Amino acid sequence: MMKAVFINVWYLLLTIILLIIIWRIVKLVLKDKNDSDDKGLG
Repeated sequence: MMKAVFINVWYLLLTIILLIIIWRIVKLVLKDKNDSDDKGLG
């Protein structure tokens, strides 16, 4: 039972890390397209 919980937590962490990486890439792309607007989240 603990192994299943551990795997679920591990997948949750991997999903969060992937979302952060994708968010940073999208933010860089948007910043390249619209360089004058420096106001954003984070």
